[in-house]
Amino acid sequence: MGVFDFLKKDVVEKVKVPALAASVVINSKTYPINNMAANSFTATGAAGLGQGTSFKMKVAFKDSKENIAFICDGQVAAIIGKDAKINFVNLDEARRLKVAGFLTRYLRSR
Repeated sequence: MGVFDFLKKDVVEKVKVPALAASVVINSKTYPINNMAANSFTATGAAGLGQGTSFKMKVAFKDSKENIAFICDGQVAAIIGKDAKINFVNLDEARRLKVAGFLTRYLRSR
């Protein structure tokens, strides 16, 4: 073994990542959110809603800093396998900023 053989090893630092959760309730059924953007998200298992469907929904985001929950309008933009891409419809600026803040914290922790 050479003097610098330790440089050939990969070192992985284990860092505790804060728990984050996001879900949406549509027609009394809860779907986990698995992909999120500022104006839309992908709900797992929501393909049965059908493309173009509009509805009221309760969105909830939870992380170590705050819990956000609000009711807003949504519309299914696309069906991707068993998932549905849902757009926020007429989301006011205050709620849009809360979504953006949660998304920013999520991206920083990954």
